Order: sequence, then structure tokens, then C-alpha cells
Amino acid sequence: MFMQIFIRMLTGRAITLEVEQRNTIADIMAIMQRIEGIPPEQQRLHYNNRVLRADRTLADYGIRGDNTLTLVGIKHSRPTLRMGARGEDVRELQELLVLWGYYAPAPVDGIFGPLTQSAVMAFQRDQEIAVDGIVGPITWNALLSIHDILRPPSFFNYIVQPGDSLWLIAQKFGTTVDILKSLNNLTGDMILTGQILRVPYEAGVTPPAYFEYTVRSGDSLWLIAQLFGTTVDAIKALNGLTDDMILVGQVLKIPDEFANIPPPPPIVRPTLRMGDTGLHVAVLQAQLHFWLFLPGPVDGIFGPQTQRAVMAFQRDHGLDVDGIVGAMTWEALFDYSSIDWNHANN
Repeated sequence: MFMQIFIRMLTGRAITLEVEQRNTIADIMAIMQRIEGIPPEQQRLHYNNRVLRADRTLADYGIRGDNTLTLVGIKHSRPTLRMGARGEDVRELQELLVLWGYYAPAPVDGIFGPLTQSAVMAFQRDQEIAVDGIVGPITWNALLSIHDILRPPSFFNYIVQPGDSLWLIAQKFGTTVDILKSLNNLTGDMILTGQILRVPYEAGVTPPAYFEYTVRSGDSLWLIAQLFGTTVDAIKALNGLTDDMILVGQVLKIPDEFANIPPPPPIVRPTLRMGDTGLHVAVLQAQLHFWLFLPGPVDGIFGPQTQRAVMAFQRDHGLDVDGIVGAMTWEALFDYSSIDWNHANN
């Protein structure tokens, strides 16, 4: 059975295709090549924050009629990186892994060590890329698509208010009920207070010139610019900054036409205990290093030394001393409110 899907270009233009759920992503790329002239090897299709594999079908990804895929052209060329590499390209890799949530709070030091390799492999696994810990063209382009995924250019997010209906919202923003239903994959007219709806910018809404963002630990102007689809120079100009130094807790104005998009959801971290291994343990160890409780290596192995460091940290912060890293211990590990950042940055 045929159905309609939409391919959104980064210009905001949408192309409607008649397809079947059994069609592969390679089929879609071939159709886009005929329409737009973009070779398949230069296409990346995204759906629900995932890079789609060419050999999978639309059904494999749960893509149904009226769903929208994003087409990202390959625009960047980077060297292949692996364990032992050093330099600015590794630093960029680490910063991108931070944006994706796979590397914080590990150091962005330009050294491709075990922690960077673990983060790369976790990213590759989630994106269904060959898990080899080597950053080649496919992994680079999946990483570099973060801006295109986070900052869709054709709509903004609207929070449903008490008394709203699709008709009232459509009238308010100069669009139609059918467009709102299509853009939000709605099958009926029911909406709930607090629900987030996508509203097309084609409706003629004038977006705000900027919004405010509070600097967090690990942020840099480059990371913030990448996250919100702007430039370091634009942020500096809007905030009257003369250099690249920013402080945790500092409020920055961000020049962005998508200020209504909500912040990303909080990171969910698992409970850890003796014997656990992997990336989350490495993140734990990196934080214990930051707080000067762990003298040993960041190796992703929760052994006796890591347990002793956890217990010392818990004792120092008035927590239950059980050597198990649950929600309260995680929260304390990432609570920087007691630090004098002005002194720390001098």
C-alpha cells in the first residue's frame, strides 16, 4: 500500500514522495537523486534523531504515512581518526561527542585515548554504524549532523495553552489545521494543555531576535554556537564580549530564530556499583578525578579503587556511604554550586 512521506531539505523546502513501507532507505536516496541530482553517497537521511542505514526499510524504522525525514548533504571532509591520534581534529571530535551526550564531562584535550574511543563506539552503536572505534567519513558525517538535527529550520515549537484548539492556533499563526496535523503527525483534533506543537515559519510568525542561555560546566563559545546553529562571532557581538572567556552561571544572549524550542531532556545515568564496566563508569571516574577523589586511571572499570573513591566522595558530601552510585550521588558529582569559578578561571 502506498503512502505519502515528506523529505525536508535544509533550506526548509519539503518534497512529497509516494512510497511503500517495504521500500529501503537506498530506494529513497535513489528517488532523491532523480529529483535533486544528489548522489546517494552524498546523502544522509535522518528520522527521530537517527541516521538511517541504506539497507534498512521504512518499516524497520517505524516510518509511516505523513512522517517527515530530513535530508542532510555531506558538506564536510575530515581525516580518519583512531586511538593514538592527537591534534585539533581530535579536539573537534571530542566537542561533537560532548554535544551528542557521549563524552561529558571528560576532558576535551585533543588526545584520542580509551575514553574517546569508548565514546565513539557507543555513538556508532546507537547510530547503527560499524562499531570499530575508528572515525571515518560515515562516523564524521553522522557526528556533524548534530546542528541539522537539533535546529530544524522550517518550524518552531509552540506550547499549547489552556483554551487552545487547533483551529485557534492555526488562526493565531496564519496557517491551517491540516498543516498543523500533518506537521505533528496528528490523526485527530484533540490536543492537551502543555503539549508541544510544531508551527511552520511559513505562517509569517516573526521569531524573537535572541534568547538567554545560562553557561554550564564544560561549555565553550564554540560548543554553544554549534548547539544553537549560530557562530562564535555572532554570540560575542550580541553580548559585547572581547575574548572567548565565559564563566559557569553566566547568562548569554543567543541570536536564534528558534528560541521556543525547549532544552534537551536531562541525561539519565544508571546506578553503578562494584564490577560494572563501560562508558558510564568512565564518566563517573572522570568526575571523581575532577573532585580529586580518584588518583587512578579512567579505564571504565568499577574496581576497588573506584569504590573507595566513591565512598570518600559520599562521606565528604554527607551522603549514605555505600559505594553505590545512585541518583543522589550522580547529582552531587555534577553539582558545581560550591565552586568559586571566578577564582578557578584566574
